[in-house]
Amino acid sequence: MSQKEKDLIDNFADKLGSNHLVAINPDLQHILVLSALEKAARNFGRPIVWEKNYSNALKKFFSDSKPLTLGRDIDLPEIIAYPEDYALQNSYDNLDNLKDFYKPIYLQIDGQPLDDHDSSYKIRRNKLNDLSAEFLDLGIFGQTGRTKLIKIVKQINAKLTIPFDSPNFEDEVALLKAEGLTAKLPEKNQDIEFQ
Repeated sequence: MSQKEKDLIDNFADKLGSNHLVAINPDLQHILVLSALEKAARNFGRPIVWEKNYSNALKKFFSDSKPLTLGRDIDLPEIIAYPEDYALQNSYDNLDNLKDFYKPIYLQIDGQPLDDHDSSYKIRRNKLNDLSAEFLDLGIFGQTGRTKLIKIVKQINAKLTIPFDSPNFEDEVALLKAEGLTAKLPEKNQDIEFQ
């Protein structure tokens, strides 16, 4: 685990001491980070309640994992009644699940939307402001990763950049093009020849 990932887990564990709901928005692709968050929360005695697809991923990659699943193991009303007993993994599509919590703590951990290049980012920030939520961006990739991407593409003077490992290919291409760089979306089953 990198130092950034260790810092992320430490910051998450610090927030678990709050009496307010701690909601996290991690990237499903970062399964090792999900597992580390799960372990940290369990060790603290405040387990994470995961959306089904996250819970299933944890079970698939870590057979000894026993994540709690929202709607199967724990229902939202129980979390609302005892917010200090749980953390809640909360995707952008489920932001409305937070409306009945008093001043939730929302930890952005590389889940979508990543930053203000995505119009959904502003919508989320406005909703969280309306809830008087504390918002912390603890992501280890996010804007820093995008800044590095631009720097690398410029340093090597790339003639064409095609992102291949991105949570949102369109955003990466738009970001590169906004910097005056040449980029295009990957195409399924496309052969790419390097010269």
